[in-house]
Amino acid sequence: MVNKNIKRSLLILAIAGAIFVLNQNEVLAEADSLCIHFTGTKPGGFVRLSSGYSLSGKLPLILCNDLDKGTKYRLFIEGTGFEKKTGIFELPFAGNPRVKGISFGIFARNALLPGWGDYYSERHGAAIVNNVTVLAGLYKFISEEQKYHHLRNRLDVLYQRRSEAESFDLTDDIQKQIYYTTNEINIQNRIRRRYAAAVSIFYLGQLIDPFILDGSPKANVEAGGSIVRFDLKPTSRSKAAFISLLRPGKGQIYQGKKSRGALFSIVTSLSAMVALNYHDQYDRAEYRYEKIVDEFNSTDNYVYRERLKEESEVCWDDVEKYRLRRNVAYITLAATWSWNILDSLIFPGSDTGRKTSPLSFDVHDNMLEMTLRF
Repeated sequence: MVNKNIKRSLLILAIAGAIFVLNQNEVLAEADSLCIHFTGTKPGGFVRLSSGYSLSGKLPLILCNDLDKGTKYRLFIEGTGFEKKTGIFELPFAGNPRVKGISFGIFARNALLPGWGDYYSERHGAAIVNNVTVLAGLYKFISEEQKYHHLRNRLDVLYQRRSEAESFDLTDDIQKQIYYTTNEINIQNRIRRRYAAAVSIFYLGQLIDPFILDGSPKANVEAGGSIVRFDLKPTSRSKAAFISLLRPGKGQIYQGKKSRGALFSIVTSLSAMVALNYHDQYDRAEYRYEKIVDEFNSTDNYVYRERLKEESEVCWDDVEKYRLRRNVAYITLAATWSWNILDSLIFPGSDTGRKTSPLSFDVHDNMLEMTLRF
């Protein structure tokens, strides 16, 4: 019995000693764990890692015991005068750290819900602009689509009434209504196609944002995984101008001028919608004038002709009014588009330290942050 108790005591002491040694080894390994040195090919860059919490600092940056192995961190590389890069930084349990791009992930999110990918890449201003433009264009398209189907239903009813007509005069009157309704359908079809094209442009435009605004970060892992060297690429005026040509305001966002970029995007999109609206009103006014002229030429009733003549003068005034407004709206759109290109080309703003707008804003999860610089 005594021998058994001694053996049990020795076994317990051995287990306790093993646990103590293992804990000591674990502490030593943690204290001697590898530090990650983040650096860049050019001075002035800024790195930020996010995974429920954020680790950030100006390059070069050294992090020891701050990164959890097996965790994927959202990676943001930016800085005054440098292109913003968005990706994933992973420190695996075994092997060297890995840096991957997420442009396709941002693209897929924007494809599912306009602006979602921009929120994910923390381009909140671009996300708001994409949401507003796509939804506004879609709302207008649906409205015009409903008018088109209403006219199609009216045409079907007229065809049915014509087949049931019991007199030549009634058939002739219905045929005239069919003729005018068909013309209205053709005009409405052109209008709805314009809005369908506008929505498609707005939607496809936000799909290319991840590739022109959020390129994948390029990094070299050196010294056995202890050094991560990022390739910092300076912003380019010519690239900013090209982006502004494709997507007004996005060239400014690429340069870091967020408030001016959002302003150009909103003003240009609004100008486009106003121009399309005046174009629609011009088409309808022109059709009403042509319809009255056609009725004027087809009647011999003097009193009716005089009334049609007065109506035609009013309709012609509407044609001239909406033509002028349409042309001014398109000129305004072209001028705003051109101004936005010149702004990104001539006034690079924050990427050269020149003064930009004193007012800027940024959208966070539950608040709008506005900054006024003096």
